[in-house]
Amino acid sequence: MKNKTTFLQKYPFLISSVMVIIINLTGCGSPLKSNTEVVINESFGTHFDLVDTVKVEQKVGVDNYETTTILNPSNMVEYLEGATAYDETLTGIEFDYIFTFLTSESMREYNHRQQEASIKFSQSKNILCYERTCLKLSDDFILFLKENHALN
Repeated sequence: MKNKTTFLQKYPFLISSVMVIIINLTGCGSPLKSNTEVVINESFGTHFDLVDTVKVEQKVGVDNYETTTILNPSNMVEYLEGATAYDETLTGIEFDYIFTFLTSESMREYNHRQQEASIKFSQSKNILCYERTCLKLSDDFILFLKENHALN
């Protein structure tokens, strides 16, 4: 009886080589997002692979903003998870802060998708808005921002 050699026995590295090629072609640089990215993406419709910084800027003039603090986005997750959709009109609402969610320069190699999103914040209404998505946050969020020197 003849000993038959299968195709995979002849070429054992074929499967792993094909998998490496597929991963490289699909641009799958960060397949496992942390809960932080998942919550931010679901909350605002963003497409982050990695978010490691939130720069908080206060409006100080017509089109001028001043940085008040830098926050870790993972500290904001619990407030975003507890937020509710804000569907009321935005007419007349003053957005006095901008929260820039971003991937820092040193981490950009791990983020192949969206790297920055400017999210407007109204302290008086306690809402965050990104494009057409607005969220109403709890009063605890204001307390969190004050404790972290984000609000003046």
